Amino acid sequence: MPRLGVVVAPARNELFSGGYGIAYRCRISADGSVDEREKITTRNVPIAGLTAVVSASHTNAETSALLEGMAVHQRLSIGSSLKFCLVAAGMADVYPRLGRTMQWDTAAGDAVLRNAGGCTFRLNGSPLSYGARGEGVDGFENPHFVACGDDVDALGMMFDLSDTYSS
Repeated sequence: MPRLGVVVAPARNELFSGGYGIAYRCRISADGSVDEREKITTRNVPIAGLTAVVSASHTNAETSALLEGMAVHQRLSIGSSLKFCLVAAGMADVYPRLGRTMQWDTAAGDAVLRNAGGCTFRLNGSPLSYGARGEGVDGFENPHFVACGDDVDALGMMFDLSDTYSS
């Protein structure tokens, strides 16, 4: 499991970090120094509906179908590991990824999320884990996953992934 991660978004002047059970969102200056730092935590699943973050360039029909089965009232499109960070900071609730990603694409953001109180799990309900699953570069490909700001049980009440999607 990822334990420590840092995600920097220079164009947004932001840095997210997570480790040792704490996560932070920092405002950074042009020279990379930290101007402000605030502790972040995930939020509980809202009754009014979820805010989902999706890939700016890789949303597919499977992801759209999954979101249609959930109580999503808003979708935010953003690139990179920032999707994990928006969930970690309580600005979004769920990040489904039903497309190809590699572990080096997700581990830092996943660590920020987990240290902010969230979780990332495979579509069969088991936690997303890291480490080689086979030979070569493809052995580090992630299975499809959902990252969320609340626990799996709370999210599971909203939809059942295992019957519809394979991991």
